[in-house]
Amino acid sequence: MELMTPFTGCLSVRCVQSMVSSEMQVGPWKIERSLPVLAPVEIHAQAFKFSNVVSWSLWLLYITLQFSLAANLQRSSTHVLWHVWIIVAAECFLSVQDAVTALNVILGLFSLDGTTARPNLRLSADVAPSVDILITCCGESVDIILDTAVAAATQDYPADSLRVFVLDDGQDAELAHAVKMLKERKIDQHVAPIIYLARKKEVGVRSYFKAGNINFGIKESKRMGGSELFAGLDADMIPERDWLRKSVPHLLLNYKLAMTVCPQAYYNVSADDPLGQYADFEAYFSGQELLNDRLGASMCTGTGYVARRTALEEIGGWPLAESGEDFMCSALLGSAGWEIAYVRENLQYGLAPSSFRSVIRQRMRWVSCPSPLTTQLSALWIIPGLISLSGRSMLAWKCVNTLATTSLALPGRLK
Repeated sequence: MELMTPFTGCLSVRCVQSMVSSEMQVGPWKIERSLPVLAPVEIHAQAFKFSNVVSWSLWLLYITLQFSLAANLQRSSTHVLWHVWIIVAAECFLSVQDAVTALNVILGLFSLDGTTARPNLRLSADVAPSVDILITCCGESVDIILDTAVAAATQDYPADSLRVFVLDDGQDAELAHAVKMLKERKIDQHVAPIIYLARKKEVGVRSYFKAGNINFGIKESKRMGGSELFAGLDADMIPERDWLRKSVPHLLLNYKLAMTVCPQAYYNVSADDPLGQYADFEAYFSGQELLNDRLGASMCTGTGYVARRTALEEIGGWPLAESGEDFMCSALLGSAGWEIAYVRENLQYGLAPSSFRSVIRQRMRWVSCPSPLTTQLSALWIIPGLISLSGRSMLAWKCVNTLATTSLALPGRLK
């Protein structure tokens, strides 16, 4: 059964206050349901449609005039005006990524009618499915990792249905000792067990970094008595205490749902945000991802997700790639007929890069998707999907979007 909330267009304060949250019993699960707060892109969809179409129509007119002017100048010259054509080509080249992203938003906006906003859900009883939380780390500060591990272990969730795995790719003896001390000092029965694991890497065999570490955690946790669901956190992402209670119910109510994802927020970004880090994520999570969710085509961003173990097993486990594995996972789940839900509540807070150099390094890592990305996405039937505008088509179009970004940023890395 899938539970969605239709948008009736009633947005006044009095109307919103009159909408009372409800509670339902679904099998052994008791779930609270409340209406979500709609984002500006949903409330003013027509204005967003108009502004996007007008602005990009003007851009197209501008580029057409640029080419026309360059062609007229070329006809009146006896030699090739290479400097004019370089300028025109550079302007087009630098606009491609923005144009693809804008088209992604426009397609979502025009597909908004007839869709519904996903409600906020909360698991209210002490009966809950088992969850294994995987925290991937490799060389981060021990204090940062422990903060995340403790926050995961002290979730407002039945402790007997929860385990926390610290997956250390750096094989840090200090971290292993610190986790051992945490286990020995455990005095509260409501705290979930924290388990330290470190895989052995063979010389000459590709480790696939985070993707390989996640796959290792999925297999090892299953060998130790696997849970129904598993969740993932980056080493520096501290979850809210009700992260699982607000994420898990979506998976219980829709058995076609493979994964829930939530926004990434940061607690170390200053109010003026000089590097525009929060602005980038805000635009994505408050705009694109909300539209994607209306079409069942949300994307995993690598942390704060909760996934159905059987869905990952169906696609052969977490995709192995040196970067972009979260995007690949979303695409493969979509191509296998699974859905991904976007929970529009801030349920995790982490650390953003603290310097310009580290921001650039982070962005370079994001776009350095290796060759498996192109081969794995071949099953998405991109062209038919763009015509039907189904959920799969939006995933397909996001493939085009990401590939465009990658090829523009690092043309030599995508072979």
